[in-house]
Amino acid sequence: MAIATINAMAVTPDLSKIADIMESHPCTSAAIDYEIMLPSAADPVTYHITIESATDKADSIIGGSYLIDWRLPRPKGESHGFAAYFDGNHFRFRDVKLQEYHAKENIAPFLGPKGIARQAQFADLVPFIFADKLRQIEADSSYKYSITERNGKINIQGIQNISGYDALEFDYILDATTMLPVSMDMEYNPASISEQTVNITFSWTTPDGTCPIFSEKKLMSRYPEIFDKFRTSNFHVLSMLGHEIPQFSVPTTTHERYTYDKGRGFRQPTLLAFLDASGPTSADIARQIRQAATVSPYPFDVIYLSGSNDIEACETLTGNLHEGETSLIGAQSLIRNCGINAFPTLLFCSKDGIIKEIEIGANQNLPEIVIQKMAFCR
Repeated sequence: MAIATINAMAVTPDLSKIADIMESHPCTSAAIDYEIMLPSAADPVTYHITIESATDKADSIIGGSYLIDWRLPRPKGESHGFAAYFDGNHFRFRDVKLQEYHAKENIAPFLGPKGIARQAQFADLVPFIFADKLRQIEADSSYKYSITERNGKINIQGIQNISGYDALEFDYILDATTMLPVSMDMEYNPASISEQTVNITFSWTTPDGTCPIFSEKKLMSRYPEIFDKFRTSNFHVLSMLGHEIPQFSVPTTTHERYTYDKGRGFRQPTLLAFLDASGPTSADIARQIRQAATVSPYPFDVIYLSGSNDIEACETLTGNLHEGETSLIGAQSLIRNCGINAFPTLLFCSKDGIIKEIEIGANQNLPEIVIQKMAFCR
């Protein structure tokens, strides 16, 4: 299968011509390093990405299909996710959250330049989507740019100025034959406190034979564990075992906010106790958890969580908080993200935020169970 090329030209092509060539490839695949440098960070954050895509003019939503797989190495383990679009279906996964959208059921999320399939993480690196970005730059007066051609490369440099301020400086280098990107350097909010530098390098491979066919069956075959554990119809709190607790930010009963950031971990091993604030046995469960924490040979913190926004009810549930205890209200989003559908549910977490043990429902030997399961979190 031939890859589209551009013949030697007397003049450097404009952005529209570049975009036409870029999206004319029947299919493409690439390995990409995506590096983000923040002013406050000593080291860059580097994603390793693979992209497979196929152009399809008959697709009225984004004009093709793609599969984006990304990995982010972390000191305490790798973070992983993917995004895929084909035939009006969009799937996206990050850590323990799998979302899916189907145009036949609801077309609205797909519509417009900010439709979900275009706004998925790293989707703007897909050639036929980036081609649309180049056309947008050409048509938008907030962009000022130049195009030069030298040594087999096309160089697009420019600035986007919004309300008198430079919001973006960019430098795109493309292969002058295929028009596929070789590298991209972007400086967001240059010379400001929120400055962010992004450096991207691409390694493209020539498709061999026919283009890949994207389908739900293929996606499920590639990610069987993810679809088995985290698809909405299958997702249950037991799927969380061995995974890090999702990121959350929830109000406390003391009118503050407790935030857990991905990869941050806890101060020490921690028990997350999800309780029904109106449940008749919830106060007794909180009392038994406190009893276990008092006598346990291994210290641990306790976070009481309720989906209720009733501060008075949650304060009544826990009584006066002891050292190492926190009470959170309005935790509906975290309850949903953890697949919790019964109370009480106890998540026993190690210091690095990994869920090591789970206990669902009331138990007469709860203090003993809590002590034993927290011991596995050391």
